[in-house]
Amino acid sequence: MAIACSIRGRINHGRTPVHADTIAGRLPATAWHRHSAGNGAKGPRYYDWALSPS
Repeated sequence: MAIACSIRGRINHGRTPVHADTIAGRLPATAWHRHSAGNGAKGPRYYDWALSPS
C-alpha cells in the first residue's frame, strides 16, 4: 500500500496521530525490504517495503 506522507497513522495503540513520513523515518533500516515489482518501460522497478507495528 502506498499513501501520501500527509496522511496520519496512529501509534501508541491508536492514541497518537503521526504523519506517515514520520512513522517511516522512525523504522530501523533492518525493517525495510526491497522487492521487485517487475520490469517497466524503463527497466526494473523496485520498491522498498516495511511493516510498521501498530
